[in-house]
Amino acid sequence: MAEKNASPVNEDPISVVKQFYNFMSSRNLEVVEYSKDDTYIKLVRKHTPVSQPVHLVNAPAEIITEQKKETVKQVRQEDDGTYIKAPLAGIFYRAPSPSSPPYIRDGDQVKEGQVICVIEAMKVFNELKAEYDCTVKKVVVDNGTPVDTGDVLFIVERL
Repeated sequence: MAEKNASPVNEDPISVVKQFYNFMSSRNLEVVEYSKDDTYIKLVRKHTPVSQPVHLVNAPAEIITEQKKETVKQVRQEDDGTYIKAPLAGIFYRAPSPSSPPYIRDGDQVKEGQVICVIEAMKVFNELKAEYDCTVKKVVVDNGTPVDTGDVLFIVERL
């Protein structure tokens, strides 16, 4: 007859780890420790953020404003195209992490639903997806640049 309080460690080690992981995930825990007799298990979950933004604490706001004015002038001088604009304010990232290649580059063909960038707002990384098939004519914003709602991010040509 099996014990009522049988130790989960008597089971297959892989299934035990999966059980602990599921327990951690369902409760959004970072660390779980289990100890019974001579058995000790400790699982640690570390979340790796998509990227680590660099914040300039003492940078004057005028610098950002001037950069944005220059960007807007460049966009207005570009040849005709369709603009993809920022749906929310935040930090613009071209890639999922600093060591990853950009989602898209100038000249790339993009399919509807394809991720084209990430905008970080309030510590949440929001993927921006293409609403239609297009060719990227120009990536307007530099990686790591703050953007406001409605800022032009890309100039594209619909296919």
